Amino acid sequence: MTHIGRLIARGNTTDVYAWGEHAVVKILREGIPKAWAEREATTTALVNDAGLPAPGVGDVVVVGGRPGVVFERVDGPVMWDLMLADPDDAPRLCRLLAQLQAEVNATAAPSGLPTLRTRLQHNIEAAVHLEETERAAAFADLAGLTDGATQPKATRSPTSCGRRS
Repeated sequence: MTHIGRLIARGNTTDVYAWGEHAVVKILREGIPKAWAEREATTTALVNDAGLPAPGVGDVVVVGGRPGVVFERVDGPVMWDLMLADPDDAPRLCRLLAQLQAEVNATAAPSGLPTLRTRLQHNIEAAVHLEETERAAAFADLAGLTDGATQPKATRSPTSCGRRS
């Protein structure tokens, strides 16, 4: 069995640790439903199988009583760290990030991927701090959303990185 290694990153809902030499494990924080780990594993596998830039997916595991997902470890610099180290390179890195996002957005959603409506419905159901009136209002708003893929009305060239020329 692989043992948890050093902490690599922290997010709002997870902690990411080394998991052997070639993998990481993304462990959910206390209070995050176990279903989130299973959903993330399934979604990431679908995205990876579609050829989009996403790590390979291993098992859904339990570490210290908390669910987690094992992912392929992708080593390399963190873009934010590169920007901090060389602010003059930030525009190029922003263009690179925007180009990558444009490629992802231009790709049809993989078959089997849950719709945004389904994901939002699950999130509303799992939100334990919502009052019933808030939950009902959220479901009413959800009912008014369209389903399926949409196209943006207009696009801008990914060259300005948030700055108007």
